[in-house]
Order: sequence, then C-alpha cells, then structure tokens
Amino acid sequence: MAHKTYRSWPETRVSEITSKLARLGELSSYPFRLHVHPSADRLAYFPSDLDQELEQWSPEPFRHYASENQAEGPRIVIVQSIGVLDEARQIWELRENLGPDAIIVLWMWDNHTAYIPNMRSALAADLVFFSHSPHANYQFNPSSAVTGHVPACSAQWRRDEAAALFLATDFSARRHSLLVNYVDYGFATERNSVIAAVRTNIPEATVLTMPSDNRERYFQKNAQQRFAEWAEHKAALVLPIDKDLSTRLFDALLCGVVPVVPTNIPDFDLLIAEDEQQRLGIVRINSYEVEEIRHATQLALWNFDQLGREGALARHLFALEHHLLINRITAILHTIYMLIDGSISIRFADGRNGPALYVHQANSDGQHQDQP
Repeated sequence: MAHKTYRSWPETRVSEITSKLARLGELSSYPFRLHVHPSADRLAYFPSDLDQELEQWSPEPFRHYASENQAEGPRIVIVQSIGVLDEARQIWELRENLGPDAIIVLWMWDNHTAYIPNMRSALAADLVFFSHSPHANYQFNPSSAVTGHVPACSAQWRRDEAAALFLATDFSARRHSLLVNYVDYGFATERNSVIAAVRTNIPEATVLTMPSDNRERYFQKNAQQRFAEWAEHKAALVLPIDKDLSTRLFDALLCGVVPVVPTNIPDFDLLIAEDEQQRLGIVRINSYEVEEIRHATQLALWNFDQLGREGALARHLFALEHHLLINRITAILHTIYMLIDGSISIRFADGRNGPALYVHQANSDGQHQDQP
C-alpha cells in the first residue's frame, strides 16, 4: 500500500496564508485598509480624514481603499487590536464578510495586557504584529504567523496637521511644568500610586487624570485642543503599565516636549539610540522613587530651556519623520511585501515559543534559514 502523505492542520494554515499572499502578488497593486477598533471611533481618536492620509502615503505597490466593501478578491485588512473581550468575535465576523481571499492582519496595540482576549484575536487572524516586545512570546500559535514588532506611535494627528499645529505653538508661553496626563485604570495599581505621589510631592507637576469609563476630559477636545494640552508644557512623564512603550512618548515628542522615561522599557532603547536620546534632551529614571522623579523633572525642564526652540523642533521632527501612524503602516506593508516576494516565508516549527507558525529569513542563496 502506498504511503499516504499527511499534512497537519498548522501546515494547512501555512498553505492557506501563503496561497492568499500569492494571489495578492498577482495583482498590479495590492489593496489594503486599516480597520480601527469601534472604541477608537467613539473617542474620535484618529483624524476624521485618516483615509485620505493613508491614501496619500501608501507605498507602492500598495493602494489604500476607503471602504471594506469597495475591494473584492485578495486584499489586506490591518485590524487595530486593543485586547477587549468581544474583539475575536468581531474579527471572525469581519473574515466571514470579506471572504476567503482577505488577509487579516492583526496589529496588537495592547499585547501587554489581557493575554487571553489577545490570544483569541490572534487565532482569528492570518498575520500578527505586536507593539510591546516584552509581551510577545505568548502570542505564537499554530493558526496565525507572528510576523514582527511594530511599536506604538503618535496617531491622533495627520502629518501635515501636526506640522502646522507645532508651527503655530507659542514657544514662549510654555509652562515650566511636567505634564502627567493619564487614564486611571483600576488594574494599574503601581502606576496609579506613582501618579498620586507625584501629584502630592512635585509642585512642577501638572497631573490630569480621568476614569477609564469616562474619558471626556481629553477626548471631547478637538485635535487642535489636544495638541495644545501637550504643547502647553515643557516636559512629560512616561509611565508604563508593564514595560510597555506607549503612544504618549511619541505624542510628547511630536509636541516638542521633553519626556522623562523609565529605564525598564526595553523597546525604548530599541527605537531611540542613546546619542539620539541625549540630542533630544530625553531624561531617564531608574526607579519610581519621588526624589528621583523630582530630580528628573528639574533636569527635563532645564534641558528644555537649554536646548530652546531648536531642541523643541528637533523633538518634533524626530516624531514627525519616524513615529507617526503612516510610518507604522508602511512598516507592516513592507513586511507583507517581503512575504509576497519570498524574502521571508512562513513555516510551522517547534521553535523557541513552542509549536507555532514562524517567519523565516532567506539567506544569500535564497534558501530560508530555519531560525524560528
């Protein structure tokens, strides 16, 4: 009797994903769309004309399309994931509505929290990108390929809008203060206690908090008013929940503010080299002790004054040119392009994070190295 060739279910998933990518590669242009989470719409988090900006900045051969019903056949849907309970169900429904040729790409903004909802969402996707590398290992699975690290970014303003708002800022009117503006999450007990201590003990701090179930204090403001809240201050405190690099770092830089950043955020040093940190006046802290934060606050305010307008402009341009939403979408699309052209490939292997779909890099001979 002839030996029957058996293909495991994960290997079938590899074949399904690579076949969809191959069909996409046959097109003259590759249609894609960013599917934002409904909660972002309710907060008006993104610019109202985000579609136009994505269309303007789409790298060749990718083409942004404005409606999920506009494109038929092979296409890419980048899903903004925030790890809430009903998200996986919404992704499965999206997959059903778009048909079998759609490539569902999950971009996890909050993979540092809610591990189980995030994993359920990952199982519903084809490709997965994570924002916070210290919390990436649990996402590897035999159904979707964890494709890369795409960090957080500044996403509340269009590129041209942010540039215009910065130029309109009155540099001389900045307050000699440290901005501490946060959502008061009940589970973020360590961060909440640090914020409370800063409020009580550091007079230069302007602490603005809002409950997680009512964020109107900030999000009822229009784009110009939100930018002004940041640009009113000289410095800002960046506090992680759990080693995560949040959007607030990039919002602060975009508005010319000097960030004070703990050293317990690994992704920070991956993104910003030490000489760049010094050039931009960024201040690091090794602990959450009030005295250390007080000293860092004074140093950040001093750095702002010493670096002056040129320093504020340097911070703004650093974020504007490298850390906006369009930069991150371009990075995701570039990785997908590499999958299409064969520079990288997806394989099922028992790798460092267990049996899962892994991305492999081609060597100089065009052979793919088995280094999951």
